Amino acid sequence: MPTMTDESLHQDACPSEIVCSTYADGELAGSEARAFTAHLENCPRCQGLVQAFRRERDVLFEIVGNTEAFLGETQPTPVSVPSPIHILKLLGLVIGIAALMRLGIGWVMGLELPWSIEWLNPLNVSGQLSMLFSTGAYFIEYYQNGGTTMVTLISDVGLAVAFIMLLATLYLLLRRPTGTLVVLGGLLLMLGHARPAEAIEIRSGESVSVNIGEIIDDTLIASGRVVTIDGEVTGDLIVFAQSIEIAGSVHGDIYSFGRTIEVDGRAGGGFAGFGQFIRIGDSIGQSVYGFAQSLRSSPDATIEGDLFAFGENIHVGGSVGRNVTVFGNTLTISGEVKRDVTFGGRLATVQSSAAIGGNLDVGLPDEESLEVDSAANVAGETNVEVPEPGQDSDEDGILSVWTIAWTALWLVTAFLSGLLLLWALPALRRVPLDNLNGILTSAGLGFVLVTATPVLAVVLAVTLIGLPAGLVIAAVWALSLYVSKIVVAHFLGNALLRPKQHDIRSMLLPLLAGLVLVLIAVSLPYVGWVINLLLVIIGLGAMGQALYRSSGNRAAAA
Repeated sequence: MPTMTDESLHQDACPSEIVCSTYADGELAGSEARAFTAHLENCPRCQGLVQAFRRERDVLFEIVGNTEAFLGETQPTPVSVPSPIHILKLLGLVIGIAALMRLGIGWVMGLELPWSIEWLNPLNVSGQLSMLFSTGAYFIEYYQNGGTTMVTLISDVGLAVAFIMLLATLYLLLRRPTGTLVVLGGLLLMLGHARPAEAIEIRSGESVSVNIGEIIDDTLIASGRVVTIDGEVTGDLIVFAQSIEIAGSVHGDIYSFGRTIEVDGRAGGGFAGFGQFIRIGDSIGQSVYGFAQSLRSSPDATIEGDLFAFGENIHVGGSVGRNVTVFGNTLTISGEVKRDVTFGGRLATVQSSAAIGGNLDVGLPDEESLEVDSAANVAGETNVEVPEPGQDSDEDGILSVWTIAWTALWLVTAFLSGLLLLWALPALRRVPLDNLNGILTSAGLGFVLVTATPVLAVVLAVTLIGLPAGLVIAAVWALSLYVSKIVVAHFLGNALLRPKQHDIRSMLLPLLAGLVLVLIAVSLPYVGWVINLLLVIIGLGAMGQALYRSSGNRAAAA
């Protein structure tokens, strides 16, 4: 009968080669590693295997040339699970900053200023509008005096940034066949639904004008300190200027951005104005959308569609073919409105010459804030909504039901969206929020992305070749704002529950727990909305860092 030698008996007592390989890579668990180390001291066979495995690993590292990139491609990237102390720091930092911001905002907003100088408060509606349009006019004038228009400057920078972003995106996506198919499919879909492009004429300078008798047979984009339109524009009119005067005719729509906007000509389409003072003196073929400190339509003005206005003082002196909807401080009606009037503000006045064909619905601090002249004609009902002291308590039951339903809907939607997002982009499972430096960096980057991205989208959208890119950037920006809190919620849930595995199934409970935490935080009284803003900014910055690092690792591994 054959007998086993001492060497064969020793081999049977040794761990397997897989255990030796794991020990050589430093990945063996603590208790197993200590036991194997004790065994290794008296086992020449295992010592030789461990040395061989280590030499093999060193050779592979030299071939690859980048140890971190090799490990990132050959092993699942471990998900860093921050300690509860880091989570307390994050929550404390966010809530503390939110409380300080809310206290500061509340203190400033609580200051009562005299009515004549209330516009000086930048946190009131009039102050915001005045600051916005005055600042915009300042920058327009500044760049005009420097010999370069603001639109040209921002367009050049924006197009250069967009071109660099496009090249980087294509470089990353073309490395993946799936990404290439998605990009090509999206481009084909956009081309299939693309409308024929219209010609665009761009004019800029200190003073831009279209003289009487001059006809521009396409869309006109004009920028300058003073823009005067006395001729005819057959397409749309887009104007950026400090002073805008439109006395001619525009067959399409009018989009105006300036400080003083006066429309004494006719527009076949609609009108959208963003300015400090807007006056409409002639015919507008469709609806009017005005955002201004003061908006006024003269008695000879005719608006065929609706009038939607947001501002400090709104005066409707002409005719409006459909509804009037106004949110602001004061509303004065002296003309004709053929349908309903809806207003929310502080003071509403209906003068004797006014005629309203529908209902008059106003939300005011008290009933005395509505002044209706006895000679005015209101065909429908007059409804005044005034807040009552016990109104909130009477509706608590109804409001609680709607609140619970809306909260449950948001939670389910965010949960499903988060699972889809983390499955499609695994890099977002490892956001850099486990230390103070990462939080501050994410906050700074997030603020830049929140504020600069829409500016880039608008600049691209006003150019013919950049319109699709501007729309895509705006859509991605809006979607990123929505999912930013979901990414933070997943980080918080991971930090609290510390799951041992990191697959899709193990993300369910941490994501749900994190979403509940975020929901509670943003629902806190007094500071909830500030926390919501901070979480969006921090989450957006963390997403940007995670995606940038992921793309850098893939490029290094290649």
